[in-house]
Amino acid sequence: MTTVIEENQLSAELQELYLISKHWVSDLEFFARDLSFLQKLVERGYSQLKKHEVNENLLEMKLNVLNLQTQNVALRQNVTQYLSQLERLIDNTNDSYELGLIETHSALEREIGNLFRTFKSVKQRVFKLTSERIKASNSKNQK
Repeated sequence: MTTVIEENQLSAELQELYLISKHWVSDLEFFARDLSFLQKLVERGYSQLKKHEVNENLLEMKLNVLNLQTQNVALRQNVTQYLSQLERLIDNTNDSYELGLIETHSALEREIGNLFRTFKSVKQRVFKLTSERIKASNSKNQK
């Protein structure tokens, strides 16, 4: 059994995928700015350490932020490639596309969700660590 999809319906579905993907690009660009802010917080924590001090929590946070930045760049490239593919299909509605297009969309959606969940966890840990360092610094200054 085959399903016939009218050209108008196909075009609308492709445009919907396109708009969702454009929104992802915007989200990932905003996300990059948030990551930059977190990186600055972690770097500020490092700058406050004495030369002989090693803080494994700060080192872990720095590595986590760098990993998130790498993932973000790769994901933005993948979404941009996917957008190009959608643009070609929208412009040439006579071209056929396969189920792989929807699978790619779902995979990107999962990756973005995982990236944002990981970011939320790292952000909470960075803020907690920063808060603890500020409190410790304040208590030393009050003595």
